[in-house]
Amino acid sequence: MKITYTPSKALFFTCILSAASLQSCVENPSQGASGAPVVSEDAAEESVALLPDEERLLHRSAELWQHKQAGDWIQVYDFLAPGFKASMPLGKFLSGKENHIYEDASDPFVLKIEKDRGYVEVHVQWTPTHPILSSVDNAEGSLTQILDEVDEWVWLEGEWWLAQQHRIADLRTTHPRLWVRDDKEG
Repeated sequence: MKITYTPSKALFFTCILSAASLQSCVENPSQGASGAPVVSEDAAEESVALLPDEERLLHRSAELWQHKQAGDWIQVYDFLAPGFKASMPLGKFLSGKENHIYEDASDPFVLKIEKDRGYVEVHVQWTPTHPILSSVDNAEGSLTQILDEVDEWVWLEGEWWLAQQHRIADLRTTHPRLWVRDDKEG
């Protein structure tokens, strides 16, 4: 079989060989002299910190509910998953938020972490305060309710982000596995 080298093929091979030569000349800080990977203690701790963990999820959930109870909706927005924020501009998110009061949130309880998803149960007192409600005759008393929620979090780029909020009653039907303990969980 005869191989013909045209100027473009020769240039291509020259570029490939040059790139390979340059790569071998450049010191790779992640490899030692033997070529084995070198991991600093800081990098090792950082990589462990980048794994989804229950402690960080509980911390993020507690922070979220502190901001909700304070009515600090801009801070709440900062907890939302990037994909959600991309489809929900801040102005749209803030619309009507002043008509909700959240109080007495329970301590968050992690139901389950499944790969990059975490599910946190929270119970909170909610009072709607929209001006129209003042004209509604509510024979049953206060409009305040206890909301039983499960916040669904997603792990992205080393952090937990709020993906969605569900009512417990709905999730018990659609995701009953969240309340089943795995063998390793006891």
